[in-house]
Amino acid sequence: MDEEEQVSEYAVLLPNKNALDYKRLIKAICHQDFPPLQPRFRQTYTDYPEVFFVNVDQKIVMNIYDDRGCFLLFGDSVTYDVFKKKYRNDIS
Repeated sequence: MDEEEQVSEYAVLLPNKNALDYKRLIKAICHQDFPPLQPRFRQTYTDYPEVFFVNVDQKIVMNIYDDRGCFLLFGDSVTYDVFKKKYRNDIS
């Protein structure tokens, strides 16, 4: 390829959800396309980091890609069916 791409990979394991200000992180992810809104990731980035929230107990992985939505991965169909029923009005 003509272009070089640098890939950095980090993993952080936290003992509980209180160890991270996840609400601020989610806001920064959703604000990435809106410069006046805060909090945000540093503006020097050309690409924003991909953040995956993993709930090992419930076997759910969530990747919020921006203000438009997220991807959810479920470890089994039972968990997916419960989620789908509970949030049926929010899923498209």
